[in-house]
Amino acid sequence: TAARAAAWARDAAAAAEEAREMGPCGCKVCAECADAAAAAHPDGAVGDLWARDGDVVDRPRGREFERRKELVRATLPRPVRDVFAAVVADSSRGFTERYSKQGGNSGLVLSKWHRGNEATGGYRHRRCEFRAPTDFPIGPKTTKVVENHYLSFVGEGGVMVESTIESPEVPGGDSFFVESTLELLPEGEGDDERTTLVFSNAVHFHRWSTFKGLVHITNNMKGPEMARDWLKAVMAELEVDCEIEVNEKGSEGGGSSQCSENSEESS
Repeated sequence: TAARAAAWARDAAAAAEEAREMGPCGCKVCAECADAAAAAHPDGAVGDLWARDGDVVDRPRGREFERRKELVRATLPRPVRDVFAAVVADSSRGFTERYSKQGGNSGLVLSKWHRGNEATGGYRHRRCEFRAPTDFPIGPKTTKVVENHYLSFVGEGGVMVESTIESPEVPGGDSFFVESTLELLPEGEGDDERTTLVFSNAVHFHRWSTFKGLVHITNNMKGPEMARDWLKAVMAELEVDCEIEVNEKGSEGGGSSQCSENSEESS
């Protein structure tokens, strides 16, 4: 009918306009900073650079940062920049793809890191989307996950990645998101420099939900296990053997762990 045709035309025009606004990672946030990023770094490789003028330093972003719960920590026998390159920088894309596939995810779309601007609060930003398997007895077997990652620097030589993780297709998924925090903090100097890796998270509800209690219970049960599995993948990528301190109840605080490089002598 004419009404349906007119509605289709309006939807098509809106989609085309939205596509023009989107940047290479498919989100408007990155589109708004794309021009500045291209001007500052024509090769687009901002994600492999260390702190530069204009990067955020010592300014956490997360709404739940003060209430975050530490899940795992370990001290890796590698300098912070080595860990950064292996699991955070654009050069770590292969690691992210392998870990995502190992977890049963599919359809991974991961943007490069873009320089921060007013829209991102100055934080470097990238976007990640994929479909994750579910354990629901009914309904679809996978669900959409959308992650926005914000990178800043900490003190003298540390780095922090704060992420918002949304699952809009799960029950109540439009009422909350998980905030995760990855900290890479230097210890020692020179050839003895090591990295203390700390992974924390918290749940932020931006409106009331009947699923609030269930979401918190699920996060407390699965959060430490998921963080431990990710840290094991990091250790494998770096070829180090570490004792991981896991806070099973997501309690705050914790001490460091001892690690050693994998070798035939230590195996």
